[in-house]
Amino acid sequence: MELLWVGAAYSDIGALLMGVMLAGHSDIEELSEKLWGLKELFLVAFFLQIGLSNLPSYDEMLQALTLIVLLPLQGGLFFVLFLLTGLRARTAFVSSLALMTYSEFALITSNALVNAQLLPPEWKPIIGLAVALSLAIAAPLNYFSHLLFSVLEHFLIRFERKMERTDRLPSSIGVTEWLVIGMGRTGTSAYIAFHQQNIRVLGLDADPTVLEQLIADGRRVIYGDAEDTELWEKIPLAKIKGIVLTMPEFEVRVSSIKQLKNRQFTGHIGTVCFDDDEESKLYQLGATFVIHPLMEAGKQLAEQMLDAIPKVQ
Repeated sequence: MELLWVGAAYSDIGALLMGVMLAGHSDIEELSEKLWGLKELFLVAFFLQIGLSNLPSYDEMLQALTLIVLLPLQGGLFFVLFLLTGLRARTAFVSSLALMTYSEFALITSNALVNAQLLPPEWKPIIGLAVALSLAIAAPLNYFSHLLFSVLEHFLIRFERKMERTDRLPSSIGVTEWLVIGMGRTGTSAYIAFHQQNIRVLGLDADPTVLEQLIADGRRVIYGDAEDTELWEKIPLAKIKGIVLTMPEFEVRVSSIKQLKNRQFTGHIGTVCFDDDEESKLYQLGATFVIHPLMEAGKQLAEQMLDAIPKVQ
């Protein structure tokens, strides 16, 4: 029986070990983005295979629903663990909702166990249905996670620990004149451009890993999540001349501009857009300047190439 288990799980464990070996590669982010679409395709194919092979019986559906009922316990456990590590209630709540699903890895392990005859075959559609239902439930919960937290905020913040927080909100930004919110490639480029002009600029990002790398590179950055309404309430804007919003999500950029206007921010607001419809709406909301990063990149590439070609006499 042990040999059957090893044989069934061999390829899956091998793939996992290969991923661990590639994790430190310099191009791992690009590779991960390309594999993401492939993963989604295989996931759809797996559910399709389950549906074509046999529909879950009534008892199997009840067992799958029983697993779904246990999800709040999983989310609550994550919430407690995040609070114990020192995160704010909001960060812990939003992160817990994002993790309150059954991972696709459960499909791999259950499939291997069924093939090794360690689980009866009916558990394959049960786990598949539970994973599918958990993902379906998680989608709207994550979309409205910030709204849900605003409703439960007064109750959840009671569980916060009184300690120095890794996701603490900025209480002071010094003599900063410009803010860059979203320190990805576009945001970092904007930050560098300001810095080269000796302009006092500060970068904000919600990803601790990104912040750690930027600080190591000597950038002046702090934690700040643009989706957190409390950020816009606490951050001092009186002396800020302008804010650059480079978050990829359109809804987050819209929400940020609305928050700034609600606080009567009179400085400049620059942001990015990826669609003509986005541009018009962002201007209507109060953006001072909107650019299309991809269009600007193509324009600059053409101009630089033409400048590099010798003029014909």
